[in-house]
Amino acid sequence: LPAELQIQLMNDLMRLIRRAVRWLLRNRRSELNIQNHLDRFTDNIGDIAGNLADFLGAGAEKEWKAQYQKLEKLGVPGDLAAVVSGSSHLYSALGIIEVHESVGVPLKTVANLYFTLGEQLELNWFGNAIAALVPSSHWQALARESFREDLHWQQRALTTGVLKMAENPGALETCVGLWMSQHEVMIARWRSMLEELKATREPEYAMFSVALRELLDLAQSTLHTPLSQEDTASG
Repeated sequence: LPAELQIQLMNDLMRLIRRAVRWLLRNRRSELNIQNHLDRFTDNIGDIAGNLADFLGAGAEKEWKAQYQKLEKLGVPGDLAAVVSGSSHLYSALGIIEVHESVGVPLKTVANLYFTLGEQLELNWFGNAIAALVPSSHWQALARESFREDLHWQQRALTTGVLKMAENPGALETCVGLWMSQHEVMIARWRSMLEELKATREPEYAMFSVALRELLDLAQSTLHTPLSQEDTASG
């Protein structure tokens, strides 16, 4: 492979490693035992990485497949192309595994719901918009990383909340519809903010901060508000 392509692949994987290390430092600071983390995460991350297309939602899978085919045409071995193409999604595996352990729902079900909610709320677009920010100072660089971490935390919280609402994994599709109906006003406000961001050529950092606050309100409401009896009966 050309050296330029090799460097690109290495940079993608190093970026994934940096983000994973930051996740562990933020979420596991009090229990930084490397062997324990290897025992806890390795097998599940292997399952996700080895079958990534089955775990992603439709939109993310389409994006992954396009990148995978592009790398394959450039001569990248299939197994490597599959992992690197999904490096931006593999970071989410850590949070997905946490939800899987806390709720006791199959890993694939958690992952599918995680990415489905991401597509319903356009969180992938929002995450890409954060990544596209060009910091002009050290503090803005820190703010951008904080935005990305907050986004993943809130997506994880939304997933946990919806899973707790569902009486069984088979009822998730119905439950997602009921959840969206019950939180219609908050979801509409979130989408309105997204439209404003999309219409702004060079959005300010403050816009992302305010939008994330709105998403946090939705996540907290989802975690702490059970489906109403009326909604459950009508579903």
